[in-house]
Parts: sequence; structure tokens; C-alpha cells
Amino acid sequence: MIPRIGAMLRRRFHRAGLSERRCELASASVRCFVGDTGGPPLLLLMGFGASVEWQFHPNVAALARRHQLIIPDLVHFGGSKSEETPCLEMQTRVAFELLDHLGVRSADVLGLSYGGFVALWMASDRPSRVERLVLVACPGPASRAEPPATPPLPATQ
Repeated sequence: MIPRIGAMLRRRFHRAGLSERRCELASASVRCFVGDTGGPPLLLLMGFGASVEWQFHPNVAALARRHQLIIPDLVHFGGSKSEETPCLEMQTRVAFELLDHLGVRSADVLGLSYGGFVALWMASDRPSRVERLVLVACPGPASRAEPPATPPLPATQ
């Protein structure tokens, strides 16, 4: 039953004009869907889950009419793989590698849940490459900064 549903969801992506690709990058092998409408690029970053089809299928047809969609499975989800240990820094690096591979200089970026953390790191690392940032169901900013220096509390007896 699940493979049949996955195939049905993939067909929604294809009907929206997206092609399924395998991109071999320096840090990972990334499975993604890419559209070519001539609109501004929109990178959709998934949350934890099986694959992008399960998370973005309700939205791809409408978004594809106005945007060049780029929708990768995050590394270690769906069909994307890497030898590296998964972490936000690696996911961010791979997202930029994918944009470079596709010849996209900058894009609007939408991050769903965990993908929102990746999107935030992208905007923080290279703000000139993120035109607009949209966070959906993301718990809030993920910071790499060290906590502010505070004086130690006095010892209690």
C-alpha cells in the first residue's frame, strides 16, 4: 500500500512539471525534484520524514506555476545519501552545493520544521544567496553562537 501511495504522490510532482533528478555533489548524493517554469527559484526544505513527496505534495502544483521549484530530500532521508554524519552544518553545505550544481545563484527558501533550521543556517551563513526566508512549523532560530559570557554564580553553602 505505501509504495503505491508514494508512486501516486510522485505523479503529482510530475504533473506539476517537476522532474526527478539524482545530483552527485561533493558531500552527498541528493535526490530532488526540479521545475523549470522560468519563475524565481524557490528551494523547499523538508522536515523529518520519509521523503519530500509526503510533505509537499499538496503545494507543488500551485507553487510550480510561479516558481522554479527545487525540492531535495534532505541527506539521510528519502533518496539522499552521504557518508557524513547528519547535522545542520552538513545539511546547509549540501543545500548550497545543490544550488551551485543547478546553477542557481540565489533563491527564496522555505523550510518546514527541521528544514526551517537548515533554512535559517543558510540565511545566516550566506545572506546574499537567500532572497526571502519562510519558516513553517519551525520551533525557532537555531544558533551556533556561543552563549553570552556571564559571570559565574556565587557558590552556595
